[in-house]
Amino acid sequence: MIELQSNYKEHVADEFGGHLERGWRELGVIGFNVLEGIVLDILAIEKTTRHCDWADSKLNSIHWERVLIHAVVDFGRYCKAKQVRLQPAHQCPPSAENKSSPARLDEFQTGLKQRHDDNARAFGFDYDKALDRFVFDL
Repeated sequence: MIELQSNYKEHVADEFGGHLERGWRELGVIGFNVLEGIVLDILAIEKTTRHCDWADSKLNSIHWERVLIHAVVDFGRYCKAKQVRLQPAHQCPPSAENKSSPARLDEFQTGLKQRHDDNARAFGFDYDKALDRFVFDL
């Protein structure tokens, strides 16, 4: 897993007038497995579920999904991997919460298609029907 983080500063009110907090917060993560033959298999590209108001403005200003995909590709090159694969959206099962209503399910599937399929194609991955994965040879 690779995390995309950003530095933050925030004034927090307290009984003494407040104080400044600073540190790092997660914006998004990309999860992948290392398979035999040194193949990196990307399974999840997710944005943070915490501090959403703060994170959304930063995420909307960059192609954060592609930044994370690029990080995995660079990691693959560094460790001499032969290939990076990305799981297509239709293989990602929705949670029970997303299955609860057709509108939520549609929003979930649209988001997955954008995060996985559209970004894979934009980055230069090719779809391999036999593997049912987007593939990028290194």
